[in-house]
Amino acid sequence: MKKSTMYEILDDCEKTLVCDSGQLKTLEKIIRKRTQKEEVLDYLRIHKTIDRALAWSELGIAELPARICELEKEGYIFNKKRIPFTSRLGKKSSFIAYSLVGKSEGLAI
Repeated sequence: MKKSTMYEILDDCEKTLVCDSGQLKTLEKIIRKRTQKEEVLDYLRIHKTIDRALAWSELGIAELPARICELEKEGYIFNKKRIPFTSRLGKKSSFIAYSLVGKSEGLAI
């Protein structure tokens, strides 16, 4: 017997599910891939701060500043703190740590 992928099953039956809110949703919508912006927001809600190294190691996001910029254009407000450090070779440098302050226009986060 051939094993079907989830997408083949969706194509075959196109069934809908009733969610807690009572809305009907297709399995396709329920299992859709989350965007990098959604991942960043969720990470910040749980861990409060994120930096470029954490975004790469924890979320696989290489361009955190670009995602932050996109979120700012959507009305999200971030606190940006420059963290100085000295490398193992003695070079002084810094990185930016981001924390979520809120969303403009009085919308809840």
